Amino acid sequence: MEAMYGSIECDLLVGKVRDAASQLEFLKEVGSAGVGSLQAPDLLYLQGLLAWKQGRDLAQAATMLDQALHTRIEGLLEVAPGPSFFTRLNPSRVLGVVWLFLGALGGTPKAADEPASPLLTKCERLLQALLKHCPGMAQAHLLLAESHHLGGNSPVALRKVADVLHRAPDNISAHMLLTRIYLHQGNSSAAQEALDQAVGISFGIRESAAYASVKAQLLLAEGSSEEAERLLQAAMNMPGVKRQPTSQPRQKGISRWGAEPSVSERLAVYLLLAHTLTEVAKIPEATKVIEDAAREFQGGPEQALVTIAKSQLALKRGDVDTALALLRTIDRQSPHFLKALTATASIQLEHKRDPAAYVHCYSQLAEEHADYESYRLLGAAFMRIQEPEKAIKALEAALERQPKDGDLAAQIGAALMSTHQYRRALDYYHKAVRNSPANRPLQLHLARLLLRLKSWDSAEKVLRSILERPEEGPGSIEKQAANAKALSMLAQVYKGRGNQAEYETCLKQAQGIQGGVLESVRGDHPELVAAHKQAAAELQMELAHLYSSQHKTDQAVEAYEGAVRVDGAHHAAALALAKLHLDKGEEEAGRAVCAQLLTAHPENVEAQLLMVQLLSTQIEWSPLTMIQTVVQPVLLVVQEQYSDALQQLEQLLQRQPGNYTALAQLLTLLRRVGRVEEGAAYLHTAQDHVSRAAGTAGLHYCQGLHQRHSSQHKAALKAFNLARKDSHWEAQATLQMVEMYLHPEIEVMWAQAEQGLGLDQQPLQANLEAVAAAQKLLDDVHVTDNFAVQHKVLSCYAQMACGQEESIEEALKQLLELAGQHRESVPVLLALASGFMLKKQTPKARNQLKHIQKICYVADEADQYERAWLLLADIYIQSGKFDLAQVGLLLIMQSNHCVTDSSLILAAFAQCKRICESCLEALLVWTGMEWSGLSRKAAV
Repeated sequence: MEAMYGSIECDLLVGKVRDAASQLEFLKEVGSAGVGSLQAPDLLYLQGLLAWKQGRDLAQAATMLDQALHTRIEGLLEVAPGPSFFTRLNPSRVLGVVWLFLGALGGTPKAADEPASPLLTKCERLLQALLKHCPGMAQAHLLLAESHHLGGNSPVALRKVADVLHRAPDNISAHMLLTRIYLHQGNSSAAQEALDQAVGISFGIRESAAYASVKAQLLLAEGSSEEAERLLQAAMNMPGVKRQPTSQPRQKGISRWGAEPSVSERLAVYLLLAHTLTEVAKIPEATKVIEDAAREFQGGPEQALVTIAKSQLALKRGDVDTALALLRTIDRQSPHFLKALTATASIQLEHKRDPAAYVHCYSQLAEEHADYESYRLLGAAFMRIQEPEKAIKALEAALERQPKDGDLAAQIGAALMSTHQYRRALDYYHKAVRNSPANRPLQLHLARLLLRLKSWDSAEKVLRSILERPEEGPGSIEKQAANAKALSMLAQVYKGRGNQAEYETCLKQAQGIQGGVLESVRGDHPELVAAHKQAAAELQMELAHLYSSQHKTDQAVEAYEGAVRVDGAHHAAALALAKLHLDKGEEEAGRAVCAQLLTAHPENVEAQLLMVQLLSTQIEWSPLTMIQTVVQPVLLVVQEQYSDALQQLEQLLQRQPGNYTALAQLLTLLRRVGRVEEGAAYLHTAQDHVSRAAGTAGLHYCQGLHQRHSSQHKAALKAFNLARKDSHWEAQATLQMVEMYLHPEIEVMWAQAEQGLGLDQQPLQANLEAVAAAQKLLDDVHVTDNFAVQHKVLSCYAQMACGQEESIEEALKQLLELAGQHRESVPVLLALASGFMLKKQTPKARNQLKHIQKICYVADEADQYERAWLLLADIYIQSGKFDLAQVGLLLIMQSNHCVTDSSLILAAFAQCKRICESCLEALLVWTGMEWSGLSRKAAV
């Protein structure tokens, strides 16, 4: 009987399905009365293998194969290890079935929103059972790594492959699998390195279909679509790719070098070639390849993958209905039905814009299976369409099926936090921590929520429990990394309490531990090293921010440079370093850092914008003595100094018309060179090239900025009001509105002070209404750290604008405290000088303004500098020091060609008229205004 079983198995493996079916039918007719206990699993195995080869009811066939192998393995538990034991175990049969299952999945990892195939679960169970008896079998370890890879668990797969390569560095299959994992992660450089190592071990691998597939994917990642097409066209002519193999490929791990390609490798060549042809806009050729694949793989489990590829091709043509119809043809018993269901859901959401149909796909899955995975995916689907309440119910159903799943409890906590149910989230986290007391990541989630709620004591208790837990044996890298994270979060606790010393101490301790972790993983897998590099750089960044807030600029520069040294890919650190150089007046050093970043990453928009700022600060301020000879030269200097910055922004906006941050900077620079009207063309381009641009908050902000520069104040306020509905633009737009409400009032305050009016003089009703509107905006807006100082300064202006002595005193008190924290802040010093002017303390105001003249020019605060120079010039004019006044006025002319406060400048020059009559005439021509009929009173 054993010989008969062996003969049938051989027929099935070499493709003689009819012969095997007739022999198996003969056995059934004879009857199984004489079949022993060890032969029953063999018969079930052959029946399952036959059903699989015939392509009918694959799910049932897979169940039969899985049951047969597990029955055989369990039947050997009482057999003593030895040759007879391993003969009966038959590891090659187990590996063959696993390889069969994995091959049916197509070699493509599942997406994050896709359920795991039941075949993957069967593979992992079989391999784990086999490895209990054969722990040193490299092929089993590689197949298990492949299973994790196809299940979307790349980190575990990488560790498995690393273990195999540690024992056998020349294992070609391991290097090829490593290449595929890196490709899936988007790490092209690491993938190329792994592929080169495989080729170095055996040049013959370059003649395999598997090599052609991964090499083509690398070429596609590099943008070499035509070369990838040529490579795949050549692979189609390799032996065995265009025809069904007549013999079972020799198994050597996952790939079989020098033998006919496996079914999954053949399918990969077809589908990848179709995808490549689509990328180069050869749709008819891609369609033909898909049709050829449909004929080649008809009747097998791979047919469903071809159908899914055909539906994707229909989407490329814009035929959404055909794509959905194709996906509906995939049988529910197919191992790829869940993949098709996920693709259907994606089309319903992204192309049909139908959230209800999208969720229905996952609801249907949950109703049919009612298991952990289906409810987890349903919860994720509800979260994606922003229905957190329903998501919570689905995730709770999943948690009931796996109560000790800490990660799922963390997801429920995050969903509850999104609905502001913080207490319920805390309950979930506490319950999950009790179920998994050794789960450090879960404890960190709990501590993070407590930090958000500012429960400093509770957060410290949780973090201390992580740090003080006794270790059993040597600490792993994961434990040390968790300790570093816990220390960095403990630093946030001390920061929240205002304990700067302990905050710095914890950061340094975390930095030390993370540095040790980084040293331990050097030479490990690139993505693991990159993650720990980023964590170390983040700690350096946090220290640098602390030193910057303490005005320890040298230490801040050192910390930023340390972050860049640790992680050269940390763009935020390089940008912060360049910004700090800019703030220190070290433009050359800042430009060098920016240039280095742009050389490595020329498309980095933030670096381009910062380079614009650095270029726009190349102004050498110098007092000029002969006003008559400098007006036109100054204009030329301004034009030349901003030309490079404008050119950078124009080039950026040609590539990205909808980059509103760049557009806002361009509009500001155009104003400074007197070309405000040119901004309208860029606004029209942005609106034409970006979908639904008219409803975009960034565009509204830029429109408001342009209208403000064009003195269209009502239209500007309306545009800014629309922009502030978006959280990203809220602070900027609101503060622009506040400035517009307060700016005329500030001029009135100065006029009152000049005319000797008392501080108890009541402002006009219209002015009070503007101040009230500004104050309401300031109270309602949510500001980030970037706008905190500006918000406080404008709040003080609003208090002073009320005209009450008590309000002015309180504003001055707040400004003095603010000046102690920000000694070099021009907006703070200007507001302080304005308050002193209202109090008729002119010498104190003059001292603040003279200090501003010594501060390095920062383009972002250009308006504040100009107002300060104008106010100082006015003080000098009132005291008869015209030579000193003209220096400040010339600085304004250098900084800004399109002076919005032209009436004040005209008034100031009118005071100097007897000294600089010719300059006044030139200025009037420059600003395009006429003096006839104007007086100082009318100008002010």
